[in-house]
Amino acid sequence: MAEKISGMRILGLDVTVEADAELGRGRNLYGEWHPGLATVTIDPSLPPQQQGETLVHETLEALKSLMELELEHPTLSALSAGLHAVLRANPELVKAICEGKEIVHG
Repeated sequence: MAEKISGMRILGLDVTVEADAELGRGRNLYGEWHPGLATVTIDPSLPPQQQGETLVHETLEALKSLMELELEHPTLSALSAGLHAVLRANPELVKAICEGKEIVHG
């Protein structure tokens, strides 16, 4: 069984990641950012890939909130889908960034 994510850090803020099976019922939501609670909630009934894309989306929602950015929701949604695709297609790049490794050789 894959390890579940229970939290992450966003701009130095400890953010809890929680599952909420009721999230999508009647509200058509996959995930939600709660700034006052520093919590991201995701519908656990989503397939794993959709959970990942939702986590990226809600992370961008958190950045938007914390950095006081003005992004319309369709723009944020497009960015999150694109970023999720890049992250999934380039696991070695993600690993290199996380480990602080050299990205280009000169």
